[in-house]
Amino acid sequence: MADDDEWKKLPTEQKVQHKSWKARSEGYKECLKKFGTLDEKNPEFSKYLGHVKKFVVDSNELVRVQGLEVTLVFVQNAAVAGKTSGEVVSGIISKCFNSKPRLRELGIQVCLMYVEIDRNEQVMEEALKGLENKQPKVVHACLDLITTALSEFGSKVIAVKPLLKPCIKLLDHRDKNVREATKSLFVTMYRWIGPAIKAPLQGINAVMLKELEDGWERVASEGSPHQTRFMRSQQDLREKMEAKQEAQAASGEASEEVEAEVEVDPYDLTEPVEILSKLPKKFFEDIEAKKWQDRRMMLEECEKLVSVPKLVPDDYGDLVKALKKVLSKDTNILLVVIAIKCISAMALGLRKKFQPYSHVCIDGMLERFKEKKANVVAALQEATDSVYATTNLPAIIETCVEYLGHKNPAIRAQTGLFMARALAKTKAAVLNKATIKILVPPLLKNIEHSTPDVRDAAFLCFGTILKVAGEGKLMPFIADLDKLKMDKITESAEKVAGKPAASAAPSKPTAPAPAKSEPARPKSAAPTKSLNDAFLLSIIQESGRAEKGGQRRKETKASSFQVSNSKGSCNKSVEQELGEAAAEDLVATVISEEEKNQILNNNWKERLAGLQALFGKIKGMPPSSIPCQALVKLLIIKPGLKDNNFNCLNEKFNIIAYMAQNGTFSRTSAGLCLTLTTDKVGDIKCGAAAKEMLTAVSEAAGFGWAVEEVLAHSMAQKNPKIQSESISWVATSIVQFGMAGLNAKLVIEKAKVAFTATNPAVRAAALSLVGSLALFIGEKLRMLFENEKPALLQQIDAEIEKVKGQSPPAPTRGIKKKNGSLDVEEQSDEDAEEPGLSMDDLVTRVDISEKITDALITQMADKNWKERKEALNSVIEILNEAKVITANIGDLTTSLKARLSDSNKILLTTTLNILTQLASAMGPHCAKHLQILSASMINVLADSKPQVRQAALKCMNAWLENTKMAAWLEGDMISSALSVQKNIFLRIELLSWLAEKLVDVRKLPPSAKEGLEMCIPVILGCCEDRSGEVRAKAQGFLPVIMRHISYDKMVRGTSKLTPTSKTAILTLLDKAREQIPAPPPAAAKPSKPAPSVAPPKEQVVEVADEPPVKQTAPAKEKKGLVIATAFEWVIMSIGMKKTIHSKSIFNQKAISQNNILKVMELRNYLKFGKPAPTSRKAPPEEDTTPMFIALPNGKEQRMKDEAKLKTIKWHFNVPRDELIVQLQGQLSTCVSPSLITEMFHMDFQHHLKAIVMLNQALETNFDSTVQCLDILLRWLTLRFYDKNTTVHIKTLEYIKSLFDKLIQSNYRMTEYEVSAFLPHLIIKIGESKDNIRKAVHGIIKQLTLVYPASKLFLYIMDGTKSKNSRQRSECLDEVALLIETYGVNVCQPSLPKALKEVATNIGDRDKSVRSSALNAIVAAYNVCGDVVFKHVGRLNEKDMSMLEERVKRSGKFGEAPTNPEPQAPAPAKKQTKEPRPQAPTNSLESMSDLHSSASSHNDPVTVSIQRIMSQIQPIDFDRVLEPLPEIVVPSMLPGFNSAKANSVVDMIISQVACININTAITAMHELYEILKHKDKHHLLEGKVDQLFMSSTAQLRLMLDSNCMVWYEIGLDRFILCFFTIILSEIFELKSLASEASSYILLDLFRFILHLLLSTLLSKLSEADRMTEALNRLVLRILENCDPTAIMCAVMNVLTDSIESAPVKFIELVVKCLWKLGRLIHETLNPVAPVLQAIDKFWSSYPKEHPVYDRFENKITLRSVKTLLIRLSTELGVKIMEELYLIKNPESSMVVRAIRKTCGAENVKIPARSSSSEQKENIRDQGVSPDAQLAAIFKKVSDRQQTKNGLHELYDFKMANPDYDLESKISSLPLDIFQEYIRRGLEKIEKEKK
Repeated sequence: MADDDEWKKLPTEQKVQHKSWKARSEGYKECLKKFGTLDEKNPEFSKYLGHVKKFVVDSNELVRVQGLEVTLVFVQNAAVAGKTSGEVVSGIISKCFNSKPRLRELGIQVCLMYVEIDRNEQVMEEALKGLENKQPKVVHACLDLITTALSEFGSKVIAVKPLLKPCIKLLDHRDKNVREATKSLFVTMYRWIGPAIKAPLQGINAVMLKELEDGWERVASEGSPHQTRFMRSQQDLREKMEAKQEAQAASGEASEEVEAEVEVDPYDLTEPVEILSKLPKKFFEDIEAKKWQDRRMMLEECEKLVSVPKLVPDDYGDLVKALKKVLSKDTNILLVVIAIKCISAMALGLRKKFQPYSHVCIDGMLERFKEKKANVVAALQEATDSVYATTNLPAIIETCVEYLGHKNPAIRAQTGLFMARALAKTKAAVLNKATIKILVPPLLKNIEHSTPDVRDAAFLCFGTILKVAGEGKLMPFIADLDKLKMDKITESAEKVAGKPAASAAPSKPTAPAPAKSEPARPKSAAPTKSLNDAFLLSIIQESGRAEKGGQRRKETKASSFQVSNSKGSCNKSVEQELGEAAAEDLVATVISEEEKNQILNNNWKERLAGLQALFGKIKGMPPSSIPCQALVKLLIIKPGLKDNNFNCLNEKFNIIAYMAQNGTFSRTSAGLCLTLTTDKVGDIKCGAAAKEMLTAVSEAAGFGWAVEEVLAHSMAQKNPKIQSESISWVATSIVQFGMAGLNAKLVIEKAKVAFTATNPAVRAAALSLVGSLALFIGEKLRMLFENEKPALLQQIDAEIEKVKGQSPPAPTRGIKKKNGSLDVEEQSDEDAEEPGLSMDDLVTRVDISEKITDALITQMADKNWKERKEALNSVIEILNEAKVITANIGDLTTSLKARLSDSNKILLTTTLNILTQLASAMGPHCAKHLQILSASMINVLADSKPQVRQAALKCMNAWLENTKMAAWLEGDMISSALSVQKNIFLRIELLSWLAEKLVDVRKLPPSAKEGLEMCIPVILGCCEDRSGEVRAKAQGFLPVIMRHISYDKMVRGTSKLTPTSKTAILTLLDKAREQIPAPPPAAAKPSKPAPSVAPPKEQVVEVADEPPVKQTAPAKEKKGLVIATAFEWVIMSIGMKKTIHSKSIFNQKAISQNNILKVMELRNYLKFGKPAPTSRKAPPEEDTTPMFIALPNGKEQRMKDEAKLKTIKWHFNVPRDELIVQLQGQLSTCVSPSLITEMFHMDFQHHLKAIVMLNQALETNFDSTVQCLDILLRWLTLRFYDKNTTVHIKTLEYIKSLFDKLIQSNYRMTEYEVSAFLPHLIIKIGESKDNIRKAVHGIIKQLTLVYPASKLFLYIMDGTKSKNSRQRSECLDEVALLIETYGVNVCQPSLPKALKEVATNIGDRDKSVRSSALNAIVAAYNVCGDVVFKHVGRLNEKDMSMLEERVKRSGKFGEAPTNPEPQAPAPAKKQTKEPRPQAPTNSLESMSDLHSSASSHNDPVTVSIQRIMSQIQPIDFDRVLEPLPEIVVPSMLPGFNSAKANSVVDMIISQVACININTAITAMHELYEILKHKDKHHLLEGKVDQLFMSSTAQLRLMLDSNCMVWYEIGLDRFILCFFTIILSEIFELKSLASEASSYILLDLFRFILHLLLSTLLSKLSEADRMTEALNRLVLRILENCDPTAIMCAVMNVLTDSIESAPVKFIELVVKCLWKLGRLIHETLNPVAPVLQAIDKFWSSYPKEHPVYDRFENKITLRSVKTLLIRLSTELGVKIMEELYLIKNPESSMVVRAIRKTCGAENVKIPARSSSSEQKENIRDQGVSPDAQLAAIFKKVSDRQQTKNGLHELYDFKMANPDYDLESKISSLPLDIFQEYIRRGLEKIEKEKK
């Protein structure tokens, strides 16, 4: 029993995992108590994240009930519960829904609680999976869950559309309960979304549909449902609803519907149908067939296909084009009707997706209204309405205006009716003043048309505009209409069943906002009922009065228009001319007859006095009573304005100017004096006054009219002075008045006439006029003078350049108000921009549609690119000729759209240039073609060529200049383009373009905002894109888009993001919120005159989606700012959506300071739950904790803990939570809390800050960094798994800096540090980004300086096993580099095994992997030759042929003496390997020259030596042997074991072959230090072969013609260090020299001999000493090396080089044989390899071979015979036992010679025994079998190398079958270890078999 109750002592966390159900039951009870009391963010909840999923699937059903109860409490209280939603809900569905009712009920409650904590999507996803379960009980429970969730949370939380398709299938389920539950679910859906649910259910069983309809009828009477349960994110909605219910209960009103019914469009619930693939194969051919029956068949098939509720969005361009052709050109009316129905059905099925084709279809259908048959007209009316629903008014207005003026009355009438229907569906914001201005002229013409239908349609259009836009916008344009027509328009407006007029909207009461406005207040605001402060109420009342007053003023203005127009009043600036009698009577009321006679006196002084008296009387009169026309008639009586006295004339001008400025001065009055005044503008004395009078008259009578009169009169004069001064006055006045009302076309024509004048002053005045026009027209003015002479064009260009970049000045003069009336130009229009000067006012556009022929369109789509190019050039010629064109360009738009996807980049760029020119030529008329082209233009931004993208941007800018930004944003065009992740360039360019252009847009229409809202998810996704540039552009775009669509909508767009992404995005949104750019200032309207007194400025404050709130500009005093802020908050908090005028509210005098403080206190209380602070918040305290905390022996302790399995090892494929928590705990003891916060933050920006802090610590606290190196490297590996590229780059940069410091400090990394870091680094070597791969390669190179390359090799070989082909390829490249740098000794565990593993990649399917594997093997071949073919093992024929071909092509090893003697030296090869440190710039040329001159020595090796030796500088032994810092070998230091010392020596030896000469020199000095101390010699035991291999590799590197790096420090220094110091010291020690293997000595010996024979050696200043040192080295090799090994090496050298090497070289080899012959003694053992080498030589070159003719007396053959005889003499008959290696002893010349010498003709040659094989194998390996076994057993005992160790042990067993391996295994200490080895060997043996 004690054991059974042991679990009671366990903590709760372990009880819930216990195998005993009692323990789990008790644990659940404890959790239930604990979870209910904890705070939601308590870390205790995190401990159970991995256990909650097990609670709901407990094996004991009774305990599972408790587990569900605990889970419910956990989900309800834990902030981290959302992380478990998927696993828990899945477990509930699988284990609880098919069980007892209690379990099922609790399971549903848990799932609903997950919905409440905002995990509704995950819950519904799992529930939909459960609907596919085979058990009906599970399906039934899932349906109940969905039904309950929909009933309680509503359709806004539980989306209906994803449920339809799986639930419709369940209506036919075999289980009755499932069917009933499904019907119940559809009834619930009907309650929430209404009749929209019927559309998707039309295809089900009729009986089932009838039952559903009965259920729907029952619930229809229950009213709209209410949301009774709310998600955590909906708590503000819950508060609003509760407040509304309380307000209704308090007022005693009937309870209204709390929440309006969700309007669902059946279209959204319908599944789209794909039809393009279902069209008949010959559809596009037969639809143009000659037989109408064939065409009808195709159209009927098409009609069947398109007659579906919803179509899949696709490219319907070809289909629409074909139908439009039938519509426009087919003569069969029946087919036309079918085509119209097809277009209508497509518009209904595609809706907004049909917008790109809407303009083309509208054009064709309006043209077809010429048909009079009723069925055609009815079909056309229906189709036009359907198509208009897919587009908007601005997109089709140009086309409609064109057809409103068509010559066919039927087309005019039907177009007018269509416009009326379209206008009725248009929002008032869209129907602004600019749009109305376009529509009014053709409609005014139509109301005068002779056909009644045309007139009625025009009146209906006017009535609709009046109804929708209001009187204020329309009346200014139709002010001159008579009363009868105005009454007709009013009558038509009353008939329109549209929207109420904007001006007729009744003013709202000024009482506080009712409860219905409550949802508009901010989340933090309290209910309105709490705002009972009298001060707040006074604010609200005052704002209401202000609004009411403003509304009243608006109504007054509108009514004044209506009254004035109803009277039929004419323009007051025109009056009837007075007769002479009437004029005299009026003059008599001002002056007497005597005064009149004085003014007309011939004496100028009398005239002047009379005029002055008249001026004085006029000034004293009221302005309205001045008889202007009568007085003007008086002043022009002879001499009038031709008075010869300038004083009198100036006085007359002043009188007229005063009357024009102050009196009622009409155009009739102006006409009397204007031409006479013009004649005087050139007068020196009167010109200034005449111009002033002209300006005053222009302001009174109209500037445009006055300019026309002045220019017409002046240009008809012959006096050039009058012409020049008149033109100068016009140029100056244009700047003052602006271009409003000016006939610019006439002015330009007059300027052209002036340019032809002979007088230079006239031409100069015309140039100044061009400069004034250029201020307003811009560079487009240039094209209006294209036909002028080049010299004149240069002057015009200079004038335009002067004003380039300047904005048009605001007008300072203009038409003033008359008697309180309002001019057209003063009408306020908040929704529209004042249209500028149109090019249509200046030029006549050319119609080029006739030149866009079918042949040209066909040629543009030709398969031959040359034909397409020719067609595009033809289009360019047409545009160049026309310059300014109409919007009618035929099918050119669709053809150019097809060319935007042309594969030929030149044609693509040409097309973009044509579109740019097209936009400029069409001007604003290009808007009708934008929908067709915009998507294709944007897609061009995905092109990889920068020049193509720049052309596309230029084209887009040109189109944007002539269209509105809103047209680009409507629909999903932008969101669709940005949603393609692979289009990185498109995302970068488009986001930049949008950010740049949207900044300048002040306000967007609702349709454009909808398009931007569709982009929110895509833009948020771009913020986390893998491309850093995409992320940067997206994050830069956030403030811009946030200005147009509020911050709240952006936040709502994050609802579907993962929690990690959501946190990061919300941080970005908060930052962007602070950077929202201010809206651009409203553009000054040049037509408005500047007010004489500037009104008080107003500032617009944008608040979320509310209309802008105007407030007074903040005062300088701080109190003013507080007041403004307080009032702004008050207005927002009560949900007011009104315009608040600064004069009425923000009056500081009416507000006391106490009230302000009340407001601020209330604001803070409602928002924060606490009173307003009285002082500023104290700055945060700085973290003064040091970055690193000293922890003695911390790293060693962590190493021990991991070895003892106290901590989890750092091995993973994806970072696990427990590893991250463990690392955070380890780092918390070593680094500061501030750094910990940055390192483990969710935002990548904080990770970057942490890396910056670590970088700073490298310089200031490097020692502490080293102490924490192991855990810092672990944290850095976590960053490799981040998605942010910037983090990856910064991490790698830090690692590089860290390793640089480690290398400088001669640090040696341990296996513990590297094993946790290097595997993850190698994964990044397969990254797709080139800069990351290069950084990883650089770090691996650094690693070789702090970690043995041989151990590094194993990790890289593990990387070759990856599934990532790029990683395999890059790892194999690193293998090749390591072999080239450190030789084949770097290959671990052995060269054969490494090469076999590399060779497995030769057959890889990836080309780069194959190439890298071949390169790696070739690198090994270049070091050790043909033995590589043996090591790679058996390859298939294909792989072997590839390897042989690659070796042959490499040409490296081909320089060996075994090849035939080349006739001429080969030219230098190009470097193909990784770039190495550069040599001096002239080294390659000098090497080339030397190489070509070395003709006396044809041996390749000799040639290479000659090239190198020519660069050797004089030898300075003192400089070479200068002392370096003493190297401390770790084995001599306390605390270091032999393994550490061996790893250091291994690294030093590998660095001998390093390509970096300084590293190699340092390594040799370190070896020299070891050799100087006898007690350190043991460190080199067993490593001699490795050392000599590295030495040979370095020598090969020197002789490689591609490597020039040694010249940086001098080749002489390197050679002397290498040969005279290191090798001589080693070969002086017989114990070390005897360890050298034969094949190692072969290469080394051969190169030393070649160097000795080099003729260039004598050129050195120390040549004698050099030669002496090399000779001594050869002697030491011959004396101290193993006799067998050196004899075999010398014999192999002789065999390989006897044919190709120089004679002197062979003679030197022969001398070495002589020396060896004298050293032979009886201890030579074994002799068999020597005899085998001699036999090989003799069999290759028998005594008759011609090769001996090169040598005197056949010295080589004789020397070999002498050596053989010497061996036979020394060994006697025993030598016969050593002949077992000779393959055919009976035919061997060596055997015959031995028999003859020893007299052993009858002695039998013993058979080759296994013991001899064993001796050979052991000898070849150079290590005793016991030593090999000891090393192998050590590997097997190492957990990381056990697999390799077992394979090596198996290879040892196969190679040495007679060796007693079993006894060695039995002698091992542990029985378990012995059995492990035996089982491993058996397993390998089975695998081999």
